[in-house]
Amino acid sequence: MTRKRRISIATRLIGLILLLLVVVVLAISSMVNVLFKSNLDQELQDKSLLTIRLINQEITAWMDVKRALLKNLGPVFAYANLNEPTAVSMLGALKKADQDLSSIYLMDMVPYKNGGFVYEATGWKPPADYDQASRPWFQQAVAATDVIFTEPYLDLITGKLVVTGALKIKQINGKDLGVIGLDMVIDQVSTIIGSKKISEHGKSYLINNAGVFITHENS
Repeated sequence: MTRKRRISIATRLIGLILLLLVVVVLAISSMVNVLFKSNLDQELQDKSLLTIRLINQEITAWMDVKRALLKNLGPVFAYANLNEPTAVSMLGALKKADQDLSSIYLMDMVPYKNGGFVYEATGWKPPADYDQASRPWFQQAVAATDVIFTEPYLDLITGKLVVTGALKIKQINGKDLGVIGLDMVIDQVSTIIGSKKISEHGKSYLINNAGVFITHENS
């Protein structure tokens, strides 16, 4: 009887020890899982921030080239007093040299419908009632002291997303001459973003403040 009781106590002790071991193993496993997940989350967060910085640097560099082009063109039109054929020819050469440009133009401060001029790289002429001064991009440029860039929008002619960059330029006497602008197809931005991945099978997109996808592999 005593021997059976000893065996029963030993069995219970073994069972209790095994139960404690299982609890300890589960606790350790849970801790390891939490630590691993925390480290993985931190690693993904670090990679995400690095990817965002790289994308921002490349897009900024791309836009800086367009900004410099507009700033360099300002004095040319301000001081050279180019006639329309010469101006259109020069703008056409610039457009041809930069595949990102869908258009580049100089527009008078006076609305076209009131006799103002419009010089465009392809020689395009707007409708007789065209009023560039009523366009948001024109108004933004007139109000600013530096190059402005619009939000991306769908170009009705090409069907592609473009961004307009514009700069107000002045005559030698300090009076406003007009606004020089360019429309940039953002295919290069899509390429930059699409090439940056946080993981092997990950994908990157550009989304505006309203939650609208600006870049997407199906666009």
